[in-house]
Parts: sequence; C-alpha cells; structure tokens
Amino acid sequence: TDLLRSYSPMIDADIALRITTPLEQSTAGGSGAFLALASDGKKYWVKPLNNFQSPRVCYTELVVSALGRLIGAPVCEVQPIKITSDVAGWVFRSDRALEVGTASASLEVAGALEDRMLRDRARDDNANRQAGVVALNGWLGGNDSQWLYVKSEDERIYSHDHGHFLPGQNEWNGGHLISALLTAPQLPASLEGHAGLDQSQLVHLTNRLKGLSEPEIAQAVSAFPASWNVSLEDRAALAYYADVRRIITATEIDQVRLAISV
Repeated sequence: TDLLRSYSPMIDADIALRITTPLEQSTAGGSGAFLALASDGKKYWVKPLNNFQSPRVCYTELVVSALGRLIGAPVCEVQPIKITSDVAGWVFRSDRALEVGTASASLEVAGALEDRMLRDRARDDNANRQAGVVALNGWLGGNDSQWLYVKSEDERIYSHDHGHFLPGQNEWNGGHLISALLTAPQLPASLEGHAGLDQSQLVHLTNRLKGLSEPEIAQAVSAFPASWNVSLEDRAALAYYADVRRIITATEIDQVRLAISV
C-alpha cells in the first residue's frame, strides 16, 4: 500500500486521446463496446463506464493489458479515451447513450475475426504468442477468453476483451482476490493443450514472471483515470494477487515446458 501511494492515478484532464467520431455499434458481447475513430487517427473498440456490465471492466481491461505487456503476452493495446460533449448522447446500444467522461479503448486489430477456440498454433508465430496467452490466463485468472485472428497475417493471434479476468470477474474487489489466493487456479483447463508451444518462449515467460518487480506491478495497476474511482485497497489487493500469482504461474509454466519436452 505504501508503494502504491507513490503512483497516482491519471488526471482525466491530462488524457489526450479522445473520441472524434463514433462509427459502429456492436451487437455481440455483453458490454456494448463500440467502434470509434479517435483523435490520433486510429480506430478503437470503446467500453464506456456506463456499459452493460460494470464500470469495473474498464479498469480490468486496462490493467490486464498493461500487465500482459510486462511479460510479452500478445494483448491488444488498451488506453483511456475521453468522451467529450460533442459525442455524448450517441446511442451505443439499445437505448443507452454515451456520457461525458473517460472510457477504456482497445486498439482495433484491422482485419481480425474473433474466435473462442485456441487454434492454428503452427501458423505465423502463434507457437510463441499462444505461450503468452496461456501464461496470461493462468496468471490473472482468465475468464471468458476471446481471441482475434488475422487471416492476412497467417492467422496471427491476439488476446482481447479481458473484462472478465480476475476472481469475481466484472464485479471483483479486493476481497475476491485475497480469498482466491487460498484456492488459486492452475493454468485454465480450456488451455491445457500445451503441445506445440514454443519452449524458448516458455522459458522467457517463466523468467519474466519471476523477475517482475513490485514497482512494475504497482505502476501497472495505478495507471488509470482518477474518475474511475478504484480504491487504494482494491489496487493493493490486485498488486498483491499479481505478485503472489506470478511465482505460482511461473512454476506451472516450467512444469508444462518439462512435460512437453519429454
């Protein structure tokens, strides 16, 4: 907790990225994410705080992406995005409209199609990337796993839509995380087809998880907009959960590597 106090949440007014044009509603998924053009000229899938699930999914999306990048997992880039008064009122699904504030935005992967099957491990560098997928899901309690595949890149995989990660899923709090450490999940059963994973990447993931520092984790869980109102207690529990789980997951990954090398 003392370490986290030195990492302050973002001041919303300082966030430069903003929605310029809402483009497309999504009829799939439970949150009501929508496609938008942003001020940097790129397209993002946006989840506003008043989504159909919970404001907490915005924070989870941001943090899982940040922690995933620390170990080299193939996560989509997620960052905060401003919803300004000129786009407020746009109906993003059903009768729910955008409200002025700060949302989470996942960078569009052009030409990607979603699939809930972990497949095509032998194509592109997916043997490497799927090792990161397995590690991420095991480390941060992956739930409702979803992946993007890009046909034009030989079915290259990306991990996205992490709003249901962590024990307690879209309504998690610090209590859920601390309780889960007593019965911490192993690598998810749905991802147990480990044959063909890149062994050198498994070694890298093991070493990276073991080598993560408390400041790295603290910074990742603290880089969010202050208006999202994530308590210091919940952030501290998440940092502790990630710190404890990283060692457990590193050991599990090493066991997987040894098993598939036989």
